[in-house]
Amino acid sequence: SKNFIQVNNLQIISGMNFSSIDFNSKAPVLVLSQRLAEILYQASENSIGKNVSLNSCWFTVRGVFKKKTEIRSKKISRKGFPKDYGIFDKSILLPLPSYQERIASPKIYSALDKIVLKCDGLMETNALKAISDRVLALTHNGIRDYKIFSPQELLDQQQSTQEIFNIVLLSIASISLIVGGIGIMNIMLANVLERRVEIGIRRALGAKRKHIIFQFLIESVTICLIGGILGVLLGLGIAIFILKFTEIPVAFSLKPVIISFAISFGVGVIFGIMPAREAASLNPVEALHDE
Repeated sequence: SKNFIQVNNLQIISGMNFSSIDFNSKAPVLVLSQRLAEILYQASENSIGKNVSLNSCWFTVRGVFKKKTEIRSKKISRKGFPKDYGIFDKSILLPLPSYQERIASPKIYSALDKIVLKCDGLMETNALKAISDRVLALTHNGIRDYKIFSPQELLDQQQSTQEIFNIVLLSIASISLIVGGIGIMNIMLANVLERRVEIGIRRALGAKRKHIIFQFLIESVTICLIGGILGVLLGLGIAIFILKFTEIPVAFSLKPVIISFAISFGVGVIFGIMPAREAASLNPVEALHDE
């Protein structure tokens, strides 16, 4: 179809697209992908007008296409649209009548493999799917030997999978935080035992219980925030590594960083309050007696 370029979100960067005359006259013309044009002719503009042999038949390069680069909003990108990993990276497009006339056997035609329909918005896909289902049911005499997929269904399925993945990650992170918090609490309790004399001297010089609690809470929160900073740096390093050496899309956002620091602060307060209260409850006389 002459609308194949538009339906599959492609764009002509050199030359021109097929015309109605090409389909009606079964013209020996083709359109190359940008990657293939660069491999064959070093540059896409150099390929226009060149001849290419396909199955012992010569075709003239009419144009060069590439995949459109789309910039989606953060709201849409977070929904997890699948990335196109170059499905048309090394492709040659021909008018169907030209292919059937010059390459395929005139008596043998392959079965229809796929029909792509494009609509203006995502919300219209369900209605288009219902219409397509009714039409195919009539033309296939009620035999459902076909499958219809809509972007909304794929998106819902991907969101469901992402939610399960998020729950698993949240569970693992929660266990890690609890284990880390218990470790910090044990370290702070050991710290209290080692600093009994210091606590006793401070209490003897007039420090109140709230001052001791505040001191040990600050130390606990500082340890957790240092761990949070190291975790953020490690996460950014891994994300940059993935972005540089793989084709997996990576998004950077300030919100997760702020949340991670807030969680680190909360862990420091929650698991540091017990050692801090333990330190504040020490009897100054007994603490100095250890000296």
